[in-house]
Amino acid sequence: MNRRWTFVRALRELCLAPLHLYRRLVSPAIPNRCKYYPTCSTYAVQAVRELGVLRGTVVAAWRLARCNPWSDGGVDELADRRLFRDSDHHHNHEAHA
Repeated sequence: MNRRWTFVRALRELCLAPLHLYRRLVSPAIPNRCKYYPTCSTYAVQAVRELGVLRGTVVAAWRLARCNPWSDGGVDELADRRLFRDSDHHHNHEAHA
């Protein structure tokens, strides 16, 4: 593994540390009230791991903004996002729909 990859991986895990702490310490202490599946914290971890720290944080923040008393909630998979969507993947996804 080269140095750059090691640094990027360490930075990603450092950014995910607050989410991991929340999921281990805070989340179990409060009633389940997430309107979405997967939960916002799970979605955020997936986003950062798959999209990188910057894009993943933006996508996770957009998800949190949508998680409000006026939203319907429901299934909201990371793969179904519109933000930072590869044009080839989006085109192929529509072709199979």
